[in-house]
Parts: sequence; C-alpha cells; structure tokens
Amino acid sequence: YIYHYFPCVPFLAVSIVLCLDLLADAGQGKAPVPAENGRSGNRFERAATGLLCAILIAAAVLFVAFFPYASGCLASQGWLEAMRWFDRWLWY
Repeated sequence: YIYHYFPCVPFLAVSIVLCLDLLADAGQGKAPVPAENGRSGNRFERAATGLLCAILIAAAVLFVAFFPYASGCLASQGWLEAMRWFDRWLWY
C-alpha cells in the first residue's frame, strides 16, 4: 500500500522548503553576524543553509543506498543484508 503515500510527497517537499525559508527569515530584523569567511550573514540563514545541505546530502546517500530496491536492480546478498536495518523488513 505504499502508493497511498505518493500523493503527499509534493506537499512534504513544499513544507520542508517553507520551514527552511521561515528559519532563514526569522533573523531578518536583526543585525547580521559576520561569518567566518568575511561575508556578512546571520546565524538563522547559515543554519537554514546548513540544514538544507544536510537534508540534500542525506537524501542523495539514501537514494543511492536504496536504489536497488526501488528499481529492481540486481544486488549482492551482502548489500541486501546490510540495507536491512530492521528485522521486520522483508526485502527479498
């Protein structure tokens, strides 16, 4: 029944972007704090940028890791066992 979750994916993506934008805009009225590299930026914008980078990196890594399951590509038995994080997951 995983196809029931697919319609919520666009709303999830928009809500994550909205939350990150709100985090970046939270410090708009404050004086910017100088960044380490000489550019001015406030801590909320840097936090939002860092969080966005972490989310994108995690999404890319997990996409590559679970691609054999999502696409049906052949994978080694060791890889299948390594990606089985919980005992109740039935992959194959």
